[in-house]
Amino acid sequence: EQEKNFGITLGSPQLRAVYDVIVLNGIVETPPQQTASVSFPLTGTVRSIAVLPGSNVNKGSTLATVESLDLIQLQEDYWKTVGQLTFAEQERQRQSTLSQEDIGAKRKLQQAEADARVLEAGKQGLEAKLQLIGIDPKNLKINQILRTIALRSPITGVVKTTHATMGKSIVAGESLFEVVNQTGARLVLKVFEKDLPRIKPGQKVAFANGTATITGLSNHFDPATRTVDVYAQALGIRLLAGQYINR
Repeated sequence: EQEKNFGITLGSPQLRAVYDVIVLNGIVETPPQQTASVSFPLTGTVRSIAVLPGSNVNKGSTLATVESLDLIQLQEDYWKTVGQLTFAEQERQRQSTLSQEDIGAKRKLQQAEADARVLEAGKQGLEAKLQLIGIDPKNLKINQILRTIALRSPITGVVKTTHATMGKSIVAGESLFEVVNQTGARLVLKVFEKDLPRIKPGQKVAFANGTATITGLSNHFDPATRTVDVYAQALGIRLLAGQYINR
C-alpha cells in the first residue's frame, strides 16, 4: 500500500555511463589577434575624437582625426619627387634619342637612366609611407596636400580605452585607442595537479553563460598554486575580457 501511495515502481537493471565533474576556476582572455592598439606613425595633434570607451566600432570606423606637420612634409616630398621623376623620364627619353642618332655621349644616357631609377625608388618609398598612414597616393589630386587624417579602427569591436584628448600633442607610435573584439574569446582555466590526468582536448566545459571546448593545455606548471593552465574556446558567446569563470 505504501508503494502505491508513493508511486514507487520497480525497474530492470541497466548499463549507464557515469560522468565525473571537475570544478575549475579561470578568467576570460581575448586572443592577441582580436585586440588592436591604434596609434599614428607621425607626430601630430589630435583635432577631433569620434568615440568613447564602450563605443561599438566597425573595421575602418573613424576614431579620431590628427593634424600633422610631418604629414604635410611627407606629401610635399612626394609631389617634389613626382615632378623630378617626370623631368628625369623626359631627359632619359631625350638622351636615348640622341644616343640612337650618335649625337650624345652614351655616358649621359646612363646617367639619365640612373637618375630616373633613383627617383622612381624614392617615389615608391614615399608612396609606401603614405599608405602606412592611410593615404592612397592614387586618390590624391595633383599637388593636393592634406593637413589632417582620420585614425581608423583596424578591427570590429568595442573601444576598451582611449588616451586621446582634444588638442593633445602626440609622438610617433603613441597608443591612442585600444579596440577589443570579444567574439571568440577563450577561457583560461586553472587545473590542479591531481586533476590534470583527467583533462584532455575535446572535453566540454559548462558554465553559466554557455559551453566551451578544451583546445589545449599549457606546458608550464605553476609551483605556487600547483596548477596548469587549460584553454577552452567558447564560440558564439559574448564574454568580457577579464571576466571570472567558475565551473
